[in-house]
Parts: sequence; C-alpha cells; structure tokens
Amino acid sequence: MKPITRRGFALSLAASALYSGPLVLLTDEEAKLIEALTNQIIPSDDAPGAVEAGVVYYIDKQLAGPLQRFEPIYQNWAGKAERGLESGMQYSCAIGNRRVRAATVLPALIGARTLALLREAGASALHRRIKVSRREVRRIIASIAIALGSGRKLDATFRRLL
Repeated sequence: MKPITRRGFALSLAASALYSGPLVLLTDEEAKLIEALTNQIIPSDDAPGAVEAGVVYYIDKQLAGPLQRFEPIYQNWAGKAERGLESGMQYSCAIGNRRVRAATVLPALIGARTLALLREAGASALHRRIKVSRREVRRIIASIAIALGSGRKLDATFRRLL
C-alpha cells in the first residue's frame, strides 16, 4: 500500500469540504445505500475513496440542483393551497348545523396535513408520494368528534395540522 500523497490528501479535503453538510434531496437511508454502492465502485486504498470524497453529497446536490429552480413556483402554489384551505375552513365553520360542519371540515383538515407533509418533504416531494396515512386520518376524525363541531376547536385543529 502506497502512502497518501499531499495532492491526494488535499483533493480529499477539498472534495469533502465542497460536498458535505445536510442532505438536500436524499433521505438518510438512500444516502447510506448510495454510499455503500459508491464505496464498492471507488474503495479507499492508497488514495481517498468515494466516501472520503463525499460522493454521496455530490450526487445529492446534483439531483436536487435542477429541482431547486422550481422552488419559488412550488412555494407560490403551496401558499395558494393554504389560502384555499383557510377559505374552506371559514366556510365550514360558518355552517350552523354542527353535524354538517363536522362533515364539511374533514377535507380541509386532511388538506392541511397534506400541505404540512409537502412542506416537510421540500423539493423531494416532486419525486416521492406524499400522502396522509390512514392512521392520521383516523386521528383527524377523532379530533373532529372530540371538538363536537365547535368552530373554534376545529380551527385550532386546522392550525395545528398546518
């Protein structure tokens, strides 16, 4: 095994400085898989390998790069969706009959949770399926039942989900 050269060492430091930090698009699981695969392709030997060079960060940033230009458009539509959901909540809360109010508020509450999940996912939402789980839908239905159709309590639930 050859000793590492100054050039190889400098390159590995430069690469890891350029390609490190938080992941933009990949999940931790995906990053670990890519790291393991690239380590098999470019292992560490007498020179830095894929792991030391930060290849997983390079791949992550390259994949996310083209999506970043859509971020302002995405945020604009997310804002419009939120305003639409708020209008739906105002309409539902204005309904006099509590049973009808409780029934009409469900889509807005599920929409608020979906919007929150989309915001958490960020740009990766364009590559993933974002969906409110059945378990969460059941919790939302339970919160509606507990609120007994109270407009104030339903609005508080909406703000919490958003």
